[in-house]
This record gives sequence, C-alpha cells and structure tokens, in this order.
Amino acid sequence: MRILAIDDRDPEVICRAAATAGIDVEKPQGDLEALLRNLFGTANAAFRKDTAIIDVEGFEQYDMVLLDFGLTTLQFDNFPFRLTAEHIAGYIRALTSVPFVVSLNKLGSMDFDLKYLLGDFDTKADLALHTDLLSNKGLWSGELAEDQFCPWYWPRLNKAAERREAQIQFVRERLDKPILGSLGFPDEAIEQLPLQAIGFLSPQAEDSDPNSQVSVRTVTFWQHFLSSNRTLIRDDRSELLGVLPQDLSEAVIPVEGERAEAVKTIAARVVAGELDFWFRRDILGPQRLLIDAPHLQAKYRFRPGEGDEANPAAWSATAKELTPPYGLAEEFFKAIKAAEFKQSHGGVDLIWTDKPCFWLPQIEDSDTFIELAEKHPKRHNNLVFCEDTRRFVDTKKSTPHRFETALGRGIDVRYIEKLAQLEYSPKSQLAR
Repeated sequence: MRILAIDDRDPEVICRAAATAGIDVEKPQGDLEALLRNLFGTANAAFRKDTAIIDVEGFEQYDMVLLDFGLTTLQFDNFPFRLTAEHIAGYIRALTSVPFVVSLNKLGSMDFDLKYLLGDFDTKADLALHTDLLSNKGLWSGELAEDQFCPWYWPRLNKAAERREAQIQFVRERLDKPILGSLGFPDEAIEQLPLQAIGFLSPQAEDSDPNSQVSVRTVTFWQHFLSSNRTLIRDDRSELLGVLPQDLSEAVIPVEGERAEAVKTIAARVVAGELDFWFRRDILGPQRLLIDAPHLQAKYRFRPGEGDEANPAAWSATAKELTPPYGLAEEFFKAIKAAEFKQSHGGVDLIWTDKPCFWLPQIEDSDTFIELAEKHPKRHNNLVFCEDTRRFVDTKKSTPHRFETALGRGIDVRYIEKLAQLEYSPKSQLAR
C-alpha cells in the first residue's frame, strides 16, 4: 500500500508518526502547489469541458492520502485564500483513483469522539484524526496496541483501500438499482430506518412505505449522487452532467462514450464513500439495526459455554475474531447465523462495515434465539464493552466511565476505560 502525506509545512512529521507504527508514508514528488494545481485543473476540466478525466497526475499511484487540515501557507497565483483539507478532500475522492482520504488535525488533539463515534461528523474525508494517532499500530491493523487505546469505531486502515475499491465496483455495477435492495436490507430493518438515515439517501424520500410518493425503498445509487452535496456541491455535479442546477434531479445516467464511463466512475466513487459514512453513522453506529458481535454480546449478557460464561477475555474475543463464530459461543452464533449481514464483493469481505454484523430486528423476532435466551436466564450485568480499548471489563473489579452518544433515537449509553493522557471529547457526553 502506497500512502501520500500532504502538509504545506512539514510532511515529514506525518511520515515519522506513521513510521512509528511500521507504516511507510511518502512525501509529494515535486512541488505541492503544482500537485494541487493539477487537482483543481482536473476539476475544472471534468466539470466544464467534454473530457473523460478520472485521475490526476501525482495521485494515480497512491492508495491513501493523509491530508493535513490547515494548508494555509499555500498561495495560488497570488490569490490570498486560506486552503484547508475540506476544500480538496471531495475532489480527491471524486477525481482521483486514491481510494481513501484521512484528514489530520481539524479537531486539534481530540483522541476519542464521544458524540458520534466517527472522529468528525462533517469532514469530506473518510476519517479524521490528529497526526500523533498515526503512530498507533491498532489504527492500521485493528488489533490492540501496546498502550491498549484502539477505538472500536476506527476502521482498519491496512484494509481501507481494498474495501473502498470493492465498494466502488459494487456501486458502479448497480448505479440504476435501489440502494437498500442491492445491499440486502431486510424488510424488518427498512421499516425501522431512522429518519436521518432516510434523509441521507435522498431528501425526497418520505419513509419505507412502498405506496409513498417517494419511498426510500426505491432510491437508487444514482439518485443519491444527484441529491447529495457532501462530496461535490450541486454546481459541480450539474456541470459534470451538462444540466442546469435546477434540472439536476432529472439527469439520467450517461450511456455512450468515454465521457459517460468517466462520469459513472466519478459517481460510483462519490456514492461509495458517502455510503460508507452512512453505514458508520446511521446504520451500524447506533447498534439498533445492524449490530456487531461485541455489542450483541453486551446487549444480551449471556454466553452459553463451558467455564467462560463470565470471562471478560472470552467476551472480548467478539472484538477480535473475523471468522465464524466471531468470538461468540457456538450455540449463540448458530441461533443468530441467519441474521448475518452478507457483504462481500469481488473476493473482498466486510466491504461496508469493516466487521461482522447482524440484523438486530431479525434476531429479536427469531424463535430460535428467544428459546436460547430463555434456556440461559442468567445475565452477567457486570461485564461491559469499552469502546476505547475494544474489550470487556468487569465492573466489580474496575470502574469504566459511562457516556452518551448522539447517535440514534433516545439515550445511547456506552462505556470507555478513559485512559490517562488522552483527550476524550466533547466532555459534555460523559455521564454525570
């Protein structure tokens, strides 16, 4: 995997931080201003001319860009504006072959996002961190680092580019297809979609009722591209498609020629990146539609087994294992196996959520699981899953900290070990 560091002051700082985790990061070959001029020039050509450009010279060989937020010392033809990562992250996603973009230092020294479990709610990049966190081996591998800090919401960066490329391929092959049906959402989950999740797919979608004027069930990948401003603003998209902004919602997928193929590639890149965010914030984040193995274990608090029913280490295996039964007890897994979210494509597993997940509404309606839960009535309420260390701890032996996220409806209580020397923010989310 080749990784590019972009920083107007000292990209070597980024390179050194990543090197601590054993990751090689490269500095731009040549002048940084020239590289970004190429990016903006490509954007102008793609949006305003009949071209078929889908890559930018200087970016084409990279799998990831680590992008410092403040690029304020750069000057372009003496035009005195202060450039930030948010000005260019969307263009990197849409107009280059770089699959994954990480924004650095937008939120200062925040180590753990207590509010949204994302890093940054608003960034156009795929992930937001500060530079020092690049030295954490767990960020790259998903395995606990020596200091034990490895937020559960972090994606495994060593798999991020591969997953994104599979997402893009998946979307490009289905641009005219309904999103929810293509992703395999069951009816039980569609009927419980939060309003925020529906609105993200399309501002015109009303609800899950097939008889609605615009049902979320019918929203296609292409329609999401036409309606979303998260990566590309409306003027960019209308110019790309050669229509007036007010006519953008009626634009059709181009069919013939190199330009048409380029537009479909750009649309697939944009939609793939935005749906990845949608999954993390609206679908998996609240743990109420999709639920991953450790949160499933924490929710039901029983573990059929022989001697490990209340063993925190056994429960913590649910945050480590990526093959069935995913650290769950075999009997438990068999009872929920039918509810597993299938998400492989092109030989790549776990393309949308980065971790094994299950449809909670199906589990709650499963007679097999209900019978299993009744068969094992003892609940281990003293074991809680800590989001910052990816492990279960026993509240009889330690004192984890409660916090409330802003994800989903109602009160969403989670736990952290709250390690010293780390910044957990915003502190208003910590339970009083």
